[in-house]
Amino acid sequence: MSPASAPTSFPPTPARARRRPLHHYTFTLMATDLEPAALQPGLTRDELIKALEGHAKAATGLIGTFSKP
Repeated sequence: MSPASAPTSFPPTPARARRRPLHHYTFTLMATDLEPAALQPGLTRDELIKALEGHAKAATGLIGTFSKP
């Protein structure tokens, strides 16, 4: 994959909040038996879950927290 066609990712940016300065971010990683081209960019969450039915082999999650100092 060339750098020009590589997916772009940006770090999470918390919204400003007066009462809840601690923000939670949930990340999910799933292993599938699908070819990369089988999942089109821009799928909604519901479309992704439907496309993964019968193809998800394993999953894990991470919940991270962040607050501005």
